[in-house]
Amino acid sequence: MARQMERMQRDIDAKYIAKVKELDDPRPKTTCVMCHRGTPHMPNTMDVPTAPVPQRKRG
Repeated sequence: MARQMERMQRDIDAKYIAKVKELDDPRPKTTCVMCHRGTPHMPNTMDVPTAPVPQRKRG
């Protein structure tokens, strides 16, 4: 799994990040922290969305 993740990072760097000209770093790279945010495993569930805020009627 780790090798697949590293391959994914290289692909993202080459296909997307390298093409962004507005970045300060001449050789920017993605890192594990960008997605994992310090956790060893990504959560495989999503939070239940909250109900939308009721909108006021206009007029």
